[in-house]
Amino acid sequence: MEKLTTVYLSLGSDLGDQLSNLEKAIHLISTKISPIGSVSRIYETLPLGFDSDTHFLNLCIELKTKLSPFELLNETQAIEQLIGRKEKSINKEYTSRIVDIDIILFGDKIIKIEQLEIPHSQYRKRNFVLFPLSDIANHLIDPISGLTIEQIKRNCEDDSSITISDSSIPI
Repeated sequence: MEKLTTVYLSLGSDLGDQLSNLEKAIHLISTKISPIGSVSRIYETLPLGFDSDTHFLNLCIELKTKLSPFELLNETQAIEQLIGRKEKSINKEYTSRIVDIDIILFGDKIIKIEQLEIPHSQYRKRNFVLFPLSDIANHLIDPISGLTIEQIKRNCEDDSSITISDSSIPI
């Protein structure tokens, strides 16, 4: 029997019907990859790293998978494309997106290659990941820093605005 690994993904959208985009992503993840274990609250944030007239809806999910990190990356990128995402960035610059799915943590694995970095290289610096992640994995230990998600969130220097959305996604 293959071992299941607990994985945490961050999902965000700032184009179109953002809530519907997130619902579609979660549905596709649950049917193509694995049933969803936990879903955080949804947070509204301003774009980080680029200017836009729209805000983001962000959340995190937890699931257990038999896939390898690279298989999971391929599946999440295929789901992004199914929903309508064209490219990850333009000239390595962030842009608005229909949906963005990032692998934040994959068990206690540490991977650092050009195509994939786990834990996600920027998550410790981003409230839009840390707040929803702490909803579902507050006491989880980061395999690099040895700190809990709650400790990382408290130490985060991101001072961007973040609010809990009135929206929710039933699973």
